[in-house]
Amino acid sequence: MNGQPQKKKIFFVITQSEFGGAQHYVWEVARSLNPAVYDVTVAAGPEGDGELGLLGQLQKIGVKTHHLKYLKRAINPVFDFLAISELKKLIAAEKPDVLFLNSTKAGVLGALAAKKFKIQNSKFKILYRIGGWAFNEDIAGWKKKLYLFLEKYTARWKDLIIVNSEADRKIGIASGVASPGKIITIYNGLDWQNVKFLARDEARFSLRTIIPSSIAKNQTADWWVSRKIVGSIANLYETKGLRYFVEAAALARKSFPEALFFVIGEGRQRRELVEADPDQHLGQQPGEPLLQPHRPGMAPGLVGQPLLEHGIGAAHVCLPVERAE
Repeated sequence: MNGQPQKKKIFFVITQSEFGGAQHYVWEVARSLNPAVYDVTVAAGPEGDGELGLLGQLQKIGVKTHHLKYLKRAINPVFDFLAISELKKLIAAEKPDVLFLNSTKAGVLGALAAKKFKIQNSKFKILYRIGGWAFNEDIAGWKKKLYLFLEKYTARWKDLIIVNSEADRKIGIASGVASPGKIITIYNGLDWQNVKFLARDEARFSLRTIIPSSIAKNQTADWWVSRKIVGSIANLYETKGLRYFVEAAALARKSFPEALFFVIGEGRQRRELVEADPDQHLGQQPGEPLLQPHRPGMAPGLVGQPLLEHGIGAAHVCLPVERAE
């Protein structure tokens, strides 16, 4: 090949394209890999597909993508069987050196689709990155058992399982998903050089477009600066535990009526959260794809993250906002 080393092919698979933490992770890794060294392809299921989804954003920067027709988040034996078949064909066509699976459904079905290739080629590697164990979620008992069984069963074909908290690593080991040497912790981080938060006071004043006018109409900048503010930024999914944030906001305002609460995000739980806040004590704003941290992110004095599936959830109940210089 004219003296040029052959590129290493990495094939990312993720359950859905709708932007959330897992999609942001794939976005950052896929766009950061050196194109002179790595040949990157990303495939995702149809949920959240479109210009603002992960695949749409990757296409804009020239990353090769595949739209998976059958890979869906919910358990469906027919679609799941078809998704395995679809992935087998893609893996055979792409012939990757590394298959990088992201999120539970892609991790399970992707491993089942790739096991033949793994057996035939010992150099073929399968990585699996999980943001939180599905069997830890607040779901029916049979689903917990099924997810745990599938994690254990498919782990045999995975070379490395990546979690983003030491608590999740310990849970995976204690639950028998894999041996300690196969599960590693890589923490999430922020690239502070490229994070462009507003100044704290300016960020607080910008929240006037989020907080209901019945609470914050015609208030001055000084009024905003003096408020106690608690915020959360998340996709509006059940596993984010935002219904508890809404309930806590209603209780807290009884003792701290001057406090303001807000959520920035979008997702299938939006209607439920709005209905749970009939007095409009909670400011809400539809979110955009989380390609960059939201600029009002330095506005709250406290951040609430009542996560249900992550091993780090208990530590994220209420954190003071501080920026390290």
